[in-house]
Amino acid sequence: MSSAMAPLVTVQICTYNRGLVVAQCLDALGRQTWPVDRFDVVLVDDGSTDDTPDRLDPDDYGFDLHVVRVPHGGLARARNAGIRAARGEILLFIDDDTTADPRLIEEHWRAHQRGPRLVVLGWVNHVDPGRAPERRRKRLADSSTSFFWTANLSIRRSEIIAADLFDEAFTEYGWEDLELGERLRDRGLERCYHPRAIVSHVKHRWHAADVPALLRQAEASGRSAVVFVRKRPTWRARLATGVSAPRMAANRLLEPMEGWFRRRIASAGSGPLAGPDWIAAYLWQRLAYFRAVRAALRDRTGERNLEIGR
Repeated sequence: MSSAMAPLVTVQICTYNRGLVVAQCLDALGRQTWPVDRFDVVLVDDGSTDDTPDRLDPDDYGFDLHVVRVPHGGLARARNAGIRAARGEILLFIDDDTTADPRLIEEHWRAHQRGPRLVVLGWVNHVDPGRAPERRRKRLADSSTSFFWTANLSIRRSEIIAADLFDEAFTEYGWEDLELGERLRDRGLERCYHPRAIVSHVKHRWHAADVPALLRQAEASGRSAVVFVRKRPTWRARLATGVSAPRMAANRLLEPMEGWFRRRIASAGSGPLAGPDWIAAYLWQRLAYFRAVRAALRDRTGERNLEIGR
């Protein structure tokens, strides 16, 4: 579909090797109350090698869908490609594994009428697998204290361009959105939480087979955390990432337990992890994260303010 009128809102989604999931995300955007000629969707395929490209046919949807394909290079670079392709006054970021409430776009637009320089965070409604999204009381996992959390967030495109976009030094998982949030905060933008702007996200239970990927993601996040703290050596960044002497010293206490973590996961059944098995997976993930942090800190010298928690 092609619209002669410029959209007011551009929804931006980035995806990588999640063809079925992102197709479901797009289907939900086709049921919006917001006029179809006043929004478009920019979907950035970050070098998928599965069937994702085959599922992204713009003619399958009743709204303007622009697919941007880039070589696999991380979320910061993919987000920036999407921002450059956007036409809307407002950029609305959602994750590729979320389901938009029918009023999502309308509510984000409504929130921006409160002021010209807002970062609007909506509600990420976590739901259990196999259950239809439902409105219920919020859980702690539904909220974020971050200034900039791209699971369900909108901002004027002009503001994000003025802040020089995402920092492409972040090439692995994690922290690129918080770093941009710190720069937007420096520029005087205000955070506005708008719980009527809703996306639902299925909160999958961990299984033993998931643990190797969880450990790899934790290691990548640890390396990204060091990139973040080197760029923003502030108490806020240290608190968010845990890159501080007390947190890193406490994490070292887990090292003698790694063998127990390994045995618990190896003996866990095929069902969802629970009880001691879940605790083992969670603590093993934290151990992998801080081990990667320490390795990344050792990679460069001469930055005394980061030589902590060795």
